[in-house]
Amino acid sequence: MSLAVDEPILNNPFEEQGEYWVYEEGQPRRMPGRHPAGYYFRTGKRTDAQIEMFVEDQFKELELVNTIRK
Repeated sequence: MSLAVDEPILNNPFEEQGEYWVYEEGQPRRMPGRHPAGYYFRTGKRTDAQIEMFVEDQFKELELVNTIRK
């Protein structure tokens, strides 16, 4: 399973964002529009390498930023 894509940059820096990457079931997929503002964080403690495999990432949406963007 490779997370790499051939053309990671989809948008011109001088124009409104038209597409973004999303990973579903470990596979990259292009989505239309602007990606939602937010950040990922870990839901558990990472005490060693084996336990780290079981810790999941959670996405926290920045609602105010997304409202302003609309």
